[in-house]
Amino acid sequence: MPGRHANLSKIELMGTETLEAYLKELKDTFRDLKDEIDTAADIIQVALEENTPASNKFEARMKARKVARQMKRAGDAAHRGMIHAVRTWMIYKREYEPKTTDKPKRVWQF
Repeated sequence: MPGRHANLSKIELMGTETLEAYLKELKDTFRDLKDEIDTAADIIQVALEENTPASNKFEARMKARKVARQMKRAGDAAHRGMIHAVRTWMIYKREYEPKTTDKPKRVWQF
C-alpha cells in the first residue's frame, strides 16, 4: 500500500466521472488500510505475548490483547471510512443525477 494515497491527490475533481473515480480510489485505499491495520494488530499481539517472561503469561496475554484491540479499533474506523465513501457516491447520484424517468405513483388498494 505504499504511496496509495498519492493516487487520490492525482485525481482532479472536475465532474461526475472524476468524483466517481476519486471515491472508488478512496474506498480501495480505506480497504487496504483496514487490511494492513488488522494484520499488524495480529502480529503485534503475538509478538507481545511471546516476548514476555514465562512467569507472567496470563497478564502478558491480557496486555497484548488490550493493545491489539485498540489497534483493531483503528481498523474499524478505516472500515467506516470505506462505507462513507460509498455512501457519498450514492447520495451524489441521488441528488445530482438527472431524473430520466418518472416512476408512476403507486396506488394502494385494500
